[in-house]
Amino acid sequence: MASHFELKQYQQASLDAFETYLGSVNQDGANVAFYKSTNLPYRDAPIIKEGVPYICLRIPTGGGKTILASHTIGVCSKTYMQSTSPMVLWLVPSTPILEQTVKALKNIDHPYRTALGQYFGRNISVLTKSEALAMSRADAEGGACIIVSTIQSFRRDQTEGLKVYEDAGALMDHFSGLSADQEERLNKAEGVDRPTASLVNVLRLHRPMVIVDEAHNARTPLS
Repeated sequence: MASHFELKQYQQASLDAFETYLGSVNQDGANVAFYKSTNLPYRDAPIIKEGVPYICLRIPTGGGKTILASHTIGVCSKTYMQSTSPMVLWLVPSTPILEQTVKALKNIDHPYRTALGQYFGRNISVLTKSEALAMSRADAEGGACIIVSTIQSFRRDQTEGLKVYEDAGALMDHFSGLSADQEERLNKAEGVDRPTASLVNVLRLHRPMVIVDEAHNARTPLS
């Protein structure tokens, strides 16, 4: 049986503020909603499409950022994405943190997994990059699908040699029956008029929520 983990008052207050903001985004847009919540000017995320919510929940050092991140998936899915089967790309800065995060999210008795279960029940898939390179369409669409990877797996000036950008036969099924609008935003295989069956293109299809652990260290243009 999964354990019960009680959020601290400031953690719950942060989540409540996050939920209020996202609810306002759907009515007022990211910019106005941010000003209404903070009385501060809003700055769009660089590179990312204008209007996509881009905010920081500021909590004390050691204040439980990962348990909050686990809760924000459900809050964002319900309030902003309005989806019961979101895809999440969870980027971490190192292999040891990757291993810790995956182990916790896959453990049904861990508070991180319990946080997800409050919103999605048992319909949760937690995948490493290697597992995601062979994930089924059912895993991608049948519930909350959380892909945990190091940021280095995606970040390089030249993408050649990075598995997430390469054709993967196991992912071919994800690209059947696509609309013209869906195909338009996908990378194409060189010399072939079809989308590359890559993990990056699967992510482009699903437009995932992105969580960046230690995001303050990922502020270069390439990141």
